[in-house]
Amino acid sequence: MKKTLIGLPLALVVLAAGCVPVFGPAATPMMPYAYRPPAAYGPSVALSPSIAPIGRWDNVMMLPAGAALEVLRTDGTKTSAAFVTATSAAVRVKPDGGSEIEIPAALVLRIDRWLGGPEGAQSVARDAAKGALVGAGAIGVVGLLVGHMPPAHSFGAGAAGGAYQNAELGRAARRSVIVYLAAVSGAR
Repeated sequence: MKKTLIGLPLALVVLAAGCVPVFGPAATPMMPYAYRPPAAYGPSVALSPSIAPIGRWDNVMMLPAGAALEVLRTDGTKTSAAFVTATSAAVRVKPDGGSEIEIPAALVLRIDRWLGGPEGAQSVARDAAKGALVGAGAIGVVGLLVGHMPPAHSFGAGAAGGAYQNAELGRAARRSVIVYLAAVSGAR
């Protein structure tokens, strides 16, 4: 019995001491790549002049039907709508629950395309509902693995946590890309 009480901790100390050089500074290699800052949030603009969206109305005409757009006009009004079609003179969009509207190209200052789904109360609520189901289901699975069902408030906590997490993940996945930016003459 004494040999086991002394031998087991001694064996663990010897095994742990054998791993020390692995975690030391001599075994840590330098990173082969330079540091890159994380990507910024918000609208992104291509930096290459050949593909910059400034004055490129053809980018608007090549959009797929149903793309989620946000159109900023020269008078400052903003329209969030689904893309229908575009010609060299105007863009036709359909707002949620409304009829199609045509906006002349001369009145468009900027067009953003939303990626990752539409931004709105309905999509956030849908994401939260999906997360609530997954969170409550996860609590149920843990209860089955343990062998007894947890109380009802645990399911509520799992649903609330899942709803919050999935709503935030859905919101973070949505980003906009500038498709068209009007060329302003006389600006410095």
